[in-house]
Amino acid sequence: MTKGEQARLLAWRLRVLRQAADEQNVAQVCRRFGISRKSFCKWKRRHTEHGDAGLCDRLIAYRREMALQLCEVKHQTSADATFL
Repeated sequence: MTKGEQARLLAWRLRVLRQAADEQNVAQVCRRFGISRKSFCKWKRRHTEHGDAGLCDRLIAYRREMALQLCEVKHQTSADATFL
């Protein structure tokens, strides 16, 4: 995805969130924009936690990298515990 496409997607997701905040009817806004409530809730949670940057798509490679780091930390922690 190009930076321009990512910027348009970010703007669109922000518009969806703002529309829902104005109307206070999430279900109706989701139907109008053709998205699921699950996606809307995910975007809202990410926006609350990370601001506008949270609305950008996350890369699968990034998720894999984070999962590998978590596994390494767990493995290292369990190895450290056996020496105690």
